[in-house]
Amino acid sequence: MTDYRENPVREELIAYEAALPSLLQQHHHQYVVIRGTNLVNYFDSYEEAIDWAYEAFGLSPFFVKQVSEEENVAHYIRDLGTCLS
Repeated sequence: MTDYRENPVREELIAYEAALPSLLQQHHHQYVVIRGTNLVNYFDSYEEAIDWAYEAFGLSPFFVKQVSEEENVAHYIRDLGTCLS
């Protein structure tokens, strides 16, 4: 198991890893929406997952991850703040 102590989505990643064996059987290659420790919905595309999650949770925290045995790292950050030039 990976050490997520300093990760802002720690709870979500731990929930994902705990559920991964069953997720791989039932939702392989789909995208799971996770809020806290709850795996709340599954979608065939990232776009569907993120659209649904924003509709359901607004700007409250949530996490979207593709179900896969391989770790595909892609980070999308909603709030980057002000760009200083």
